[in-house]
Amino acid sequence: MYLETPSQQAPRKAKILMLHGTGQSAHTFQTKMRYLHDPIARAVFATSSITHEYLYPGVVEFVYLDGPIPASEIDACDESYMKPNRLPDSWLWGYGDPETSELKGLEHTWKHLAIVLNEHGPFVGVIGFSAGAAWSVILTALLEQNNKMNPHFQVKHPPMQFCIAFSAFMFEHQTYEWIYSRKIQTPVMHFIAALDTWVTERQSLKLVDQCANAQVEYFQGSHYIPRGPQIKELVTKFIRKTTGWALERDQVDPEWIDV
Repeated sequence: MYLETPSQQAPRKAKILMLHGTGQSAHTFQTKMRYLHDPIARAVFATSSITHEYLYPGVVEFVYLDGPIPASEIDACDESYMKPNRLPDSWLWGYGDPETSELKGLEHTWKHLAIVLNEHGPFVGVIGFSAGAAWSVILTALLEQNNKMNPHFQVKHPPMQFCIAFSAFMFEHQTYEWIYSRKIQTPVMHFIAALDTWVTERQSLKLVDQCANAQVEYFQGSHYIPRGPQIKELVTKFIRKTTGWALERDQVDPEWIDV
């Protein structure tokens, strides 16, 4: 796990969980997302100063997490869909075809994420790319449901205030229907690449349909994290809107404040 900690002074932090894509790592994702740190932090502070200053007086901590499965351990014959590279710092959340099959290795991911939520939370939001985005939406859904169906995923954590998903997709095999059994109420921002051939528009829009408060943004590009002033502005406005929405949805229990 890679932790990005801007400051050691403030006693309370707004933590955001960051989940990389297939065959990547916490470090590589941090490199791609660093340009959004300041806009996100300013958005959280702007909302906090108006509505809930007692929660986030000045620190946003971005918690970058490695997937639990080393890509180097996956046998080539098993890589039916997700074909990670063989770099030393290359990790997976699972492998297989998310459109047609049960994914392998998910028992490790469930346990891994549960430990992080229980021991390093609470988190106000989650941001992910590709497979990490798929898991970001899954976490958002399950924390709303307080679902007890998975013995590997037993957590005590409040619902996320927001989710940002770059090139996300659903796990479409019937095994995972329980995950999407209810419409996701937490606001989710979906970025969809117009030229993406790795995660298709159909896959992303199928997941969008499961989100009651979805915001969909297209960009002209392929399977990567978009950059530019417009992306910063969209993310900033979304964070400001959703953190205020979360406080209207439910009062934050002091038990969940990180000190």
